[in-house]
Amino acid sequence: MSDAFQADPFVAGDWPRTFGLNLAVGWPLPVEPRAYQALADGLAALDPGLFVYPCAQTHITVLTLVSFKEHVEPAPEEQRALEALVPLVKEVVAPVVRGLGLIALEIGAPRLSDRAIYLPLADPSGAIARLRAAVLSPLRALSPVLQRCQPPQAVHSTLARFRAVPAADFPARFAAWAPGRALGPIRVDALLLTTETKPYMREGAVVATWPL
Repeated sequence: MSDAFQADPFVAGDWPRTFGLNLAVGWPLPVEPRAYQALADGLAALDPGLFVYPCAQTHITVLTLVSFKEHVEPAPEEQRALEALVPLVKEVVAPVVRGLGLIALEIGAPRLSDRAIYLPLADPSGAIARLRAAVLSPLRALSPVLQRCQPPQAVHSTLARFRAVPAADFPARFAAWAPGRALGPIRVDALLLTTETKPYMREGAVVATWPL
């Protein structure tokens, strides 16, 4: 099983300068900081090869508009062209968000994949899925760059990535540790348009906020 895990070069050494653009909620997750820190510390203790997100880096991606992975160490003119998309995105998103209301989500216990450890989020009202569906086509129509924008496969928040491939017994130890560690219900009260100037929201800025 450990052979299936993939170390992530973006968390293995220096954090490069990037440019990404995302629609997100919960940056950071609206959870009790001590509860999150206890979860993060417990996970980090399982293997030294884990990079566990600090609470300030946690987020829930609604749509990846511009992937930071495609714009590493961007030239100034490249970054200016990407930044010019911001007002266009605002025009599309603003009328969709109006009247949406607070979004209630439920953070489940950590789960393991070959690339990351993540927190699954239940979205009982389907609000995130409806929001994604409403903005995806008009955003893709704005620019050839945005034609590649993608929604995540599920509603989730990444908890950790692999700086190095973990020990062979890591899956068993994770399976014993994870059950019962759900962080529970949260409410998100704003949709954010964010830049991503270091990978995985290590650094960035909120360039638009739409209260829910």
